[in-house]
Amino acid sequence: MAPIITIMALGSRGQVQPYLALARGFQAAGFHVRLATASSYEPFVTQYGVEFHQLADMDVQALARSDEARAMLDTKNPLKMLRSVFALMRPLYYEAIDGMQSALDGAAVGILNPLTQYGGYDVCEKLGISTVFSYVQSVIPMKELPSAFVPPIPNVPGRSLYNRLTHQIMIQTVWQLFRPLVNDVRVNRLGLAKILCSAIWRIITQRKMPVMLGFSPHLIPPSADWSDSIHVPGYWFLNEPDGWSPPSDLVEFLATGEPPVFIGFGSMTERDPEETRRIIIDALAATGERGVLLANEDTNADVTLPDNIFQLTSCPYSWLFPRMKVIVHHGGAGTTADAFRAGKPQVTIPFFSDQPFWSRMTHQLGVGVKPLSKKTLTSEALTTAIRQASTDQEMQRKADALGQIIRTEDGVGNAVRIVQGLLGENPDAQRYSYTP
Repeated sequence: MAPIITIMALGSRGQVQPYLALARGFQAAGFHVRLATASSYEPFVTQYGVEFHQLADMDVQALARSDEARAMLDTKNPLKMLRSVFALMRPLYYEAIDGMQSALDGAAVGILNPLTQYGGYDVCEKLGISTVFSYVQSVIPMKELPSAFVPPIPNVPGRSLYNRLTHQIMIQTVWQLFRPLVNDVRVNRLGLAKILCSAIWRIITQRKMPVMLGFSPHLIPPSADWSDSIHVPGYWFLNEPDGWSPPSDLVEFLATGEPPVFIGFGSMTERDPEETRRIIIDALAATGERGVLLANEDTNADVTLPDNIFQLTSCPYSWLFPRMKVIVHHGGAGTTADAFRAGKPQVTIPFFSDQPFWSRMTHQLGVGVKPLSKKTLTSEALTTAIRQASTDQEMQRKADALGQIIRTEDGVGNAVRIVQGLLGENPDAQRYSYTP
């Protein structure tokens, strides 16, 4: 019987999608795979032929549109942001513990994302299941970069110390939020001893627990600070489902002119979607570019748009992005990764969380313009940014070159080989390609 791999992931679609890509990779390698996540993702998971397990009865998009989530977008303080995330997740925590126990039943390995590591690790410990921690953000302490949730400082003496401290502060802050809940579950539901301090990071470092970071080592190479149990296998990309075909009207639109500018902000909620739409329409008119606009739950999909703009509600970025001229987005980890792979210049307008981190990276790599401020966004600023990204030949060259590098990586395959090594199935599993 094939070993069971249980992957547990909660969060926005961008936080869940890489784990669905991992699930597909493990299936192709012959494993029995379960993906445990929120109930609203069941159609998304099952359309790829992956076994779905419910962690919580939760509509993630509805939660993102709540007053609490909108308030979260108004703060630039990462500590306040974390408290807001915790407030949103707390009511679902005990329900998720029950879902975790069911999903992990009989599993050989549990792979946890950030919002399932608290509780998920404890259930794995109780059941004697090997645990792999996984992240798609830069959250493991290192001297080279600060935490993805904290602004950088200039290249001055002491920066390495600052970088390490930002990670430790974020780790401790998250742990202090979750500590009462985790210890209640450990003692009263799982019969385990309390954890006193620095929970996850202390466990990882003292026990050399395996960690997989789902981004490219060409962007964030493994740090000299890290043990050999921390791996950077590459991005976990999800392609379009088998049998999927693009809408005929979209294909017709793309065929009738120059490649358009993509504009979309994923699952981000808008305080004033009508004003944002006006800014987009004016900027595309001023640049003379065509546009593909991604509508989300805040957008009135029935509104009449100019003929130079095509609006859609969903489309796999793996298919869409290579057909664009410029990609305008919110800087989310998943969207940024797909834009890197497509090799297209980017305009980023970060909202919160790790989005400023990835937005800064696009600019530092020379594949994107300087990030724009969401709160002070104007049609003039967006016009200037689109015009620069669509005409700067050096930016286009760098974006294309980076895309070629990213497309050669096998992040999913490398992750599968790492887990095979943990299970003793592949003696060469720790060897995966990376040339800095």
